[in-house]
This record gives sequence, C-alpha cells and structure tokens, in this order.
Amino acid sequence: MGVTPDSGSDKYISLPTILHFVYTIMHFVYMILRLVYIVQNCFIICPKLLFERAKYPDEYGFRTILQRYESKQNSMIFYNSRGFAAGTFVKTKSMKCLLYLAPVMLLCQLTTAQVSNKKEHKMENKEVLRKLYDEALNKRNTALLPELISEAYDGPDFKEVVAGLTNAFPDAYWQVKDIISEGNKVVVFQQFQGTHRGTFQHIPATGRSVATDGVVSYELKDGKIIHSETLTNRLGFLQDLGVLPQNVNGSPDNVVFIDKFIVPPAGAKEFFDRVKINRDLIKTLPGFIRDAAYSHTDDNGKLVCVTVAVWADEIAFRQAKEVVQASYKKEGFDMPGMLKRLNITIDRGVYKEILP
Repeated sequence: MGVTPDSGSDKYISLPTILHFVYTIMHFVYMILRLVYIVQNCFIICPKLLFERAKYPDEYGFRTILQRYESKQNSMIFYNSRGFAAGTFVKTKSMKCLLYLAPVMLLCQLTTAQVSNKKEHKMENKEVLRKLYDEALNKRNTALLPELISEAYDGPDFKEVVAGLTNAFPDAYWQVKDIISEGNKVVVFQQFQGTHRGTFQHIPATGRSVATDGVVSYELKDGKIIHSETLTNRLGFLQDLGVLPQNVNGSPDNVVFIDKFIVPPAGAKEFFDRVKINRDLIKTLPGFIRDAAYSHTDDNGKLVCVTVAVWADEIAFRQAKEVVQASYKKEGFDMPGMLKRLNITIDRGVYKEILP
C-alpha cells in the first residue's frame, strides 16, 4: 500500500477499512453460529440429559456428570463417577466453524490494530512538522524548538539557522505545499518567501523578493527531529537576489560597464569606501545582473582597481546612471571632485559580452 499525501484523493479504500469490514462480517457470522450452538444445547442436549436423569435417578450425579468424556467421530459421551454413560453431546458443524473463525478473527483484529498504530504514528510525525512550520518558523515562536528538535540532532544549530534567515529576510515565510510520511521519515515540499533586507551569506541586502522551492527530508525519533537534509533551488535563489543573471549564458542585449581606476596609496581607503557604497546601491536597481571588482598594485606602488557592472540592456543602464547621479546630488557628493582631490585617474568604457 502506497503512502498517500495529505492532499490525496479519498477514492481509495484504506487497508484498515477493509480489515474492519471483514472483521465485522466474521463477527456477525460468529454471533449467528453461537446462537445456533446455544439453541442446540439448550433445547436438544439439555432436555435429553434431564430425561436420562429422571429415567435412571440412581445412576447419575450431576456434580460428576461432566468429569470425563470420550471423543468419537461426531459426539462426546460424558460419564459420571461410577463410569456409566451420563449423556451424549453432539459436536455440530457450528462448533467447528467457531473454532476455525476464532483465529482468523483474532488475526484480522491484530492486523487492523497494527495498521492503525502505524497510521497514528505517521499522523503524529506530520503534526510535529506542521507545528515546526506553522508555529516555530512562521510565527517566530522559537521557544518551541526544544520541544520539536532533539538534543541528538546532528545538523547545525537549528535556532541559529532560523535566526540567520529571519534577520536577513524579516518577512520570511515558509509555505508548506505537501507533507509525505513513511515510518520515521517525513518529507516536506516547501517554498521559502521573503524580502532581502539584511546581509545573508556575505550577500549585502538587495531589497529583492525571493520565492524559492525546496524539499526537506526529516528523520524523527520519539516525536523529535534528529536529522534533516535540504535540497533547494540555489540557482533560482541567487537569480532572485540578482547575484546571478536570469540567463546564465548571457544575452546579446547585456550592457557591461567597466571602470579602471589608478589610485595612489594615500587615497585608497576613501576610494574603497565609495566603491562599496556604489556597489550596494546598484544591486538594488532594476535590470542589474551582476557586478565584480578586481585590484592589484603596479610597479609604482599605485593601486589599480577595475569594477564591472552588467546590466540587462541599454534602458536599464541609462536608468541606473540617472539613479546614481540623483543619489550623489542628494547626499552632496562630488564624484569628479573626489577623483581630482585624491589624484585618481579613470578609464571608463561600455562593452558588449562576447558570447560563445
């Protein structure tokens, strides 16, 4: 019997239902046969014994009438203490059926109980995971984690992992799409959603929204999680953040903006501070694909720095330039003035990617 997710159809009859139905039918037959057995003994056998008792009063003592018996083909002959036959009890087919039915009914009942226990165990494990997602994660009730995560959990600190995500994505939400349980394993199909407002895995805040699908396999023991393995769409996640382009193979429409700076040692710190501000800004703009920065020191001891920014197309590139200039104006920053004051030379160019 296959495992059925919570969202599965009800058109399939479960094994416990079938066994319960069989048990009910057999129990009904059992009661009918018992009734036949009782009627037969009360209205046939007992009157016959009473008749024999009245006929031979000196030969029978009912206290000893059933002390021993002798089995024959279809009857049981009962004797009193003197060794005389006290009466005959007929072994009917109904009695044989009762003997055959009893172990079968017991087997059905035990099997039903075992399957029901397994089903209850699966439901208990699912409830643990639902509580983890609904209460501990989505409602930020991390005080529940010791109740759900075993001390024997073999992964990184669960609370720290959650804190890292919720700090970077304050509106983080885990949508549970499906849960499948088998034995002590539970598999959750999920989607992580959130807005990138803080640094995550060395990626500065981009202000972008992400919606990343993933599958997590959990192993439980005594109602607590002891192990988990996660498989997520890492490529899609980085594309949503703008760290990687949507088209990883590049596009002929991409615009590559490259600056080469030669910086005297005295102005290096102020220069790199401004580069960081600019890089953080452009990562939040529409059409941004990726950027990079490289540096080395030339033979004269001056710093050579190259910055690269890739944009989706000409329109995105022009709009980005306008936003950067507006930002300079708002903070009162004079880029040409800084370059002149620090004696920094610049070589700027707009390029197209050479695609394979």
